[in-house]
Amino acid sequence: MDNKKKGYLATLLMSLIMGMQYIFIKDLVKLSNNNVFLVLSSRFFVAFIVMLIIFLIKKRPIDLSFKHKEMFKLSFYNPVVNFSFQTIGVMMCPVTTVSVLIALIPIANVIVSYFMLHEKLTIKQASCMAICIAGTIIASVSSSVNNNYHFAVIGAALIIMSIFSRAIYQGKFKQIGKDVDLNDVCFYQIYYGFIIFLIILLIFMFLSPTHQIISVIRNIDFIYGILYLALLATIAVFYLNNFAVKNISVISVGLMNNVTVLVSTLAGIIFLSETFSYIQGIGLIMILIGSLLYYHTKK
Repeated sequence: MDNKKKGYLATLLMSLIMGMQYIFIKDLVKLSNNNVFLVLSSRFFVAFIVMLIIFLIKKRPIDLSFKHKEMFKLSFYNPVVNFSFQTIGVMMCPVTTVSVLIALIPIANVIVSYFMLHEKLTIKQASCMAICIAGTIIASVSSSVNNNYHFAVIGAALIIMSIFSRAIYQGKFKQIGKDVDLNDVCFYQIYYGFIIFLIILLIFMFLSPTHQIISVIRNIDFIYGILYLALLATIAVFYLNNFAVKNISVISVGLMNNVTVLVSTLAGIIFLSETFSYIQGIGLIMILIGSLLYYHTKK
């Protein structure tokens, strides 16, 4: 199997893992009493320890300074901005709404590719993007009607910003990907993410002291959820994403991510008993059609 096929397989596996992660995020935020940065710092602490062990076993050089400027810049977009907005957005929106917005990933990648990688955009492709944007508006408005309006709107906006942050990260990684080692990128993403999330958590703890953190992190359900997010949705997804972006186009990675939409929608309905209105369905179909038509114009 050549690297291009492996890239598509990596994207498929990544999409399946990401589709289920929103269930765990939703549960962990509830278990932590909406302490988003406790969830994020715990997630990246476990991921960092595992990556540190892997590097020590492989006897790879480890530098815990902040002199790796390119890695630090990448880490700002993903995981810091991406995961912060994503986790807060999932807290404020139903998972089924999040799943609809995830379908925007290909369009976000197209926009980023146009501005960062200078890929040309035809009128047909722009029309496909307009269909996707219209679908997103329809789905978001439907969600805000069925839920707390302000929370749903703010949550949807945060999810969209997290999607674009991830797309910008992929565009920047595409520019430097040939010159860096995947192991190093994943390690420093996780390391810098852990440090920044921990600092934010400590600031919040200082401003609003709480004694519930120990009881939360000792909760067995919290531990299981963190292990899934740390080992699969962080380490595995970072490796799979970076490998895919290195071997196939950013736009192709985004289109393959539509598998996440199906998985997360079904997960929200089955495991969280969330409703999925026909208007949201129309919005989702519009986004998927727009994405597929765009892909067809690229052939």
